[in-house]
Amino acid sequence: MFAKAFSIFALAMIELWAAVPLGIKMEVDPYLVAVLTIAGAIAGIVVAAFAGGLVNKLLRMRAKDPTKGTVGWLTKQGPWAIGLLGPLLLGATLSAALASSLGLSRRVWMPLLLAGICVWTVAVTVLTVQGFDLLSGGSSSGSSAGF
Repeated sequence: MFAKAFSIFALAMIELWAAVPLGIKMEVDPYLVAVLTIAGAIAGIVVAAFAGGLVNKLLRMRAKDPTKGTVGWLTKQGPWAIGLLGPLLLGATLSAALASSLGLSRRVWMPLLLAGICVWTVAVTVLTVQGFDLLSGGSSSGSSAGF
C-alpha cells in the first residue's frame, strides 16, 4: 500500500492529472487518491515556487520594463488566472513556476493555486471514478447487442 501511495504522491508532484487515474486504476480508495494527489501537488508547487524565484532573479537582470505586455497583465490579473485556471490548463507545478518567475506575490497566488488544486482534483477524481464505473459496467454486462 505504501508503494501505491508513494506512486500517486510522486506523480502528482510532476503531473496532477495523471495521478488521479493511476490511483483509481490501482484500486486505491478515491478519497485517499484525492488526498495524496492534493498533497503531492502542493509539494510540487512549493519546489517550483522556489525554483521560479531563481528564474525571476535572472529575468529581472535582463528586463527592460516589467510593467508592459504579458508580464504586466499577469502581474495585475494573473494571480486569479494562474491560481484557479492554472492547475487545469498548465498543471499545478508549471503554474507555480510561472507565477514565481514573474515575481507575483506568493501571498496572493499561493492560496488561489491551492484552492484551484483542491477544486480540480475533486472534480477529476469524481469524473474518473464515474468513468471507470461506466466503462466496467458497460463491458461486464455481457450484452453484445448489435455486435
